[in-house]
Parts: sequence; structure tokens; C-alpha cells
Amino acid sequence: RRTGHAEGVDECRGGPAAGLAKGCGGGRAPSEPAMERPSAPSTMERLLADPAKAPRMFERCDEFVDALIAGKHVDEICVLRDGVRKLGLAGSIRRDVLSAVQHSSTIPEWAERLGARALDELDGRVYYWDEGRERTLKRDRDGNLHRSVCEKLCAASELADENAAPAPTPAEGAQAGGRATGGLYIAELSHRRLRPHPCSLGGERSRTLSARDVQDVLPGGVGRVLPSWDRGHAFLGGAGTGS
Repeated sequence: RRTGHAEGVDECRGGPAAGLAKGCGGGRAPSEPAMERPSAPSTMERLLADPAKAPRMFERCDEFVDALIAGKHVDEICVLRDGVRKLGLAGSIRRDVLSAVQHSSTIPEWAERLGARALDELDGRVYYWDEGRERTLKRDRDGNLHRSVCEKLCAASELADENAAPAPTPAEGAQAGGRATGGLYIAELSHRRLRPHPCSLGGERSRTLSARDVQDVLPGGVGRVLPSWDRGHAFLGGAGTGS
């Protein structure tokens, strides 16, 4: 499997969460000297520091393309630094979804800006944390699958009160669920139904939110003949959310 990643602005991710506390004093007297302990490196930081597992970084598009086409990179990740801009992929995410992200910092804000009608066209896994375990909103009380992001966010009100009815709007449901759990986030965000892909020459149908990606911009159409897992989906979450 060949994996290529164009690094750049994460176009489907919220900014800093509104009202996020910048620190917690813990009751130390003003005159008491601060004792700061170095934080342990995260799993990602350890992986990036390990030469055997760190990604191959590229600065030039031609070198990145050569590595994708001819390189022997089993279990290796190739990253083109600032690749979203260099490959002309900025703005390729569905416009209303991207605009709502750019003007929001939390899932409730994003849901309010996008609106129920658009959210009903989307699917994704809505996650939250409960007693140290990552859980997902998948079914209603009767065991029926939620059909869309809109339904899942409305049902998030049940996380605050198990006897509560679904919220009247997805923004209200996300607000209640976020308060109860510390924040919601969405993975695998995509369209609910397959759609003709605008860059396809052979009738390809996809649920991706992106109108084009790396395989569509490689020179000579070579991206269409390289092995590909799928076109990928999006992650959406405010600061401090995720797994």
C-alpha cells in the first residue's frame, strides 16, 4: 500500500475552543515559586522522534511525486510539507462545510452555522469520552441506526439526560452533549450517499467531501493508476478533542 500525505492547513478542523482555560493555579500562594515538571512526550512525539518510524518529509513537489511512483515505501508515510498549498488543494473541501469550520471553534457552533438541512446530507462517527472510554453515538433508544450527522447531534442531548428527548436542533443537542462529556468530535465525515466525483473520467462515485485530492493533481494522470485505498474522509473537532 502506498500512502502519500499533503501537509498543510487542516481544512476541516475547528480553531481554539471558546473560553478555554489557559491554566489552573491549584491554590499556590503568589510568592511560592513555580515548580514545573517537564511533560512526558506523547505517543505521536515519540513516533516522530524514532528514525525508524518517522515520516519522510519532502519540500519539493517533484521529489514527492517521484517517491510515490517509484519509491519502495512499505509501511512508510511520505509527507509533502505545505503540500495542500503547493499542490493546489486549498479550498477543495465542500464549500459550505469549510466556511462553517472557518467561522467556528466548537462542534455546536459549526452545526449552527451549517444548519440541519446540510447536516442531514452528511454522515460520520460522532465520538465522546465516558469514564475514560471512547464511545460513539450510533443508535437510538430503540436500537435503530441514526441516519445522519444531524440525527446524531440531536440525539447527543441524551448524554446529558438519558430520559431527554432528542434536541430540536443539532446545535442544541451538540451543546448539551458537549457540556456533559467535555466535547464531541466527528471522524469519517463524508456525504451520506455516493456522488459522481468531479475529477473522475470513468464514472467513479464517492462519499468524500473533497472535490479533488493528491491522486487528481499528479502529473500525467499517473494518480489514476496508482493503488489507492479510498479518497478518505474528514475529521472535525475543537481544541482538546480527539483520541
